[in-house]
Amino acid sequence: MSNVEISKNNNIAVLTFSDHQGMNILRSEILRDLESGIDTLKTDENIYCLVITGAGKKAFAAGADISEMNGFNEAEIRNYISTGSKLFRKIELLDIPVIAAVNGYAFGGGCELACSCDIRIAADTATFGQPEVTLGIIPGFGGTLRLARLVGVGKAKELIFTGRTVKNGRGIGNRLGE
Repeated sequence: MSNVEISKNNNIAVLTFSDHQGMNILRSEILRDLESGIDTLKTDENIYCLVITGAGKKAFAAGADISEMNGFNEAEIRNYISTGSKLFRKIELLDIPVIAAVNGYAFGGGCELACSCDIRIAADTATFGQPEVTLGIIPGFGGTLRLARLVGVGKAKELIFTGRTVKNGRGIGNRLGE
């Protein structure tokens, strides 16, 4: 779990992930490390709340690693998408409250990760979006459904179809950043 750090303060755990480049890109290795961290915390009966955040100030998570995905064959793409989807569903189903502390960019998979948490607390610098559509890619980790549940179908379609981003979740009805 070289990309994930877990700290505990009383009954609250903070899971911080990093790609060591400041953008917290969700490479395969980071997804596996996040899952390992979640599995570790899931069995800790002394943890009553989990905060998930990206290291640094630039990005919570700036999305999937497009350059890594470019080298994938069809089976590897399916595995990558399945890994992310299962991880985010696992977060969604945790028996404790999960808070996304969003600092900076929450794009693509990063936005989807934030949507899988129970609560999103956004810094003034937070920017949410699904801009992968501008690359001809759709949200792949279940983000279309989660986003629609949070902000309504119309606003979710607007963000997903246009690739538009929003600062601090403002301007999307049921504010994503709250």
